[in-house]
Amino acid sequence: MRGVTWLLGLVAFALAGCPATVQPRPEDGPTTVDALLPILDSYLSSGPQSIYLEARASQYSDSGALKGKLEILLDRTRGFRMSGLTPTDDVVSTIASNTERFGAFERGRTVCYTGPACPANVARFASIPMAPTDLAGVLMGRPPVKRTAEGAVALDWDGVAGAWALRVLEGDLEQTVWLTVKDPRVIRTRVIRAGRLVADVRYSDFKRVTGSALPQRIDMKLAREDTDLRIDVREFDTEVELGDEAFAFGCPVGVTVEELPCD
Repeated sequence: MRGVTWLLGLVAFALAGCPATVQPRPEDGPTTVDALLPILDSYLSSGPQSIYLEARASQYSDSGALKGKLEILLDRTRGFRMSGLTPTDDVVSTIASNTERFGAFERGRTVCYTGPACPANVARFASIPMAPTDLAGVLMGRPPVKRTAEGAVALDWDGVAGAWALRVLEGDLEQTVWLTVKDPRVIRTRVIRAGRLVADVRYSDFKRVTGSALPQRIDMKLAREDTDLRIDVREFDTEVELGDEAFAFGCPVGVTVEELPCD
């Protein structure tokens, strides 16, 4: 099963260099959670519903180091499909999920994995428990955020990041989202459960695609298998027509099919 994890769990990266410059708190910025939430909601709902991405990805984890080229189809209401490619663009592995079924297969293997489209099954290959449509949003730079006023508990200015940090609580889950207000965009989201890091995702090198700001670089720190991931997007296509079949998964004929439960 680990042979397919590189599709979503693909970079160790070192952030080094000169000391960070601390930016002063803007005098005209939001001063309350209620003032920031509409800006955050507007950004998260912006951008394309579906997109094609061509990317390079790298990973370092407890399972070792992996690098590769990815072809990614995303739809924020239907799911995702990711294919690992050789240098000559031959498909060597695929994981895909709509809102009902999930599947993964690597060429040359005798077992194909499938099961319900639950966060537990996505986590087996993506190293993070998340619904398929939420994962599509993460890879578009629109991560899921608890946006109820009851859950938003603190708003602070992060001068190093140059962004507002909104902290949200739900039970033992704590999420912090960093949002720029002038030319709004989410530049980071971090999730902690019971005091332990689940995921820390940073977005950078934004590009405007059909009027929407989309990140060309995504850096992730994931607790599962102590994974460091970097995805560099080389090509965007928001005009591609994706039908429901793009996110459906079928195992090849002749292989053993293993049904994965939602643990």
